[in-house]
Amino acid sequence: MENLTQFFGKLTFTLRQFSWQAQLGLVLWLVACLLAFGLMSALQTQRNLEVNLAQPTQKFAAAHASQQKNVTRNITQQFYGLLPKNSEIDALSEQILREADGMGLQFERAEFSEVKSTETALMQHQVKLPVRGNYVQIRQFLNGLLNTQPALALTGFNVRRDDVFSDLVEANLVLTLYLQGDAK
Repeated sequence: MENLTQFFGKLTFTLRQFSWQAQLGLVLWLVACLLAFGLMSALQTQRNLEVNLAQPTQKFAAAHASQQKNVTRNITQQFYGLLPKNSEIDALSEQILREADGMGLQFERAEFSEVKSTETALMQHQVKLPVRGNYVQIRQFLNGLLNTQPALALTGFNVRRDDVFSDLVEANLVLTLYLQGDAK
């Protein structure tokens, strides 16, 4: 204890010999050192907390990813379940032709083709339908058809009019009907 008292006595004597500017500089230097050591320990504590917080987050992310895959798979299966079955294609094709006839559109032929998608479990049934009528009839036909058949898409549309003064237009429509395919 005596050594400590002697040390502080010498330190006090030495400090009194400095000018007030030197004493202030020394005090500021000591405060800066204390702050630096305090900040270093606080930074180390923060790094440790970040590491501890990251570990459960990574585990959660992995669990969430696997759960998300299951949800996506279920949604995909529900989506495919909403599509018409391949056995309903004749009735749906007949309905498309009946709608065109009901709107007063003239058509001589319709081409039907089936495409199997290799990437998905969907069947695509394409209907090429060249029709003649006025713009309003064609627009109403497409609007009614696409609203009643959500699995139907207009994938091609080409309009031609021979005379500027004529109301009659020729439209080549390509409609694609998406159907349930074989389960993958």
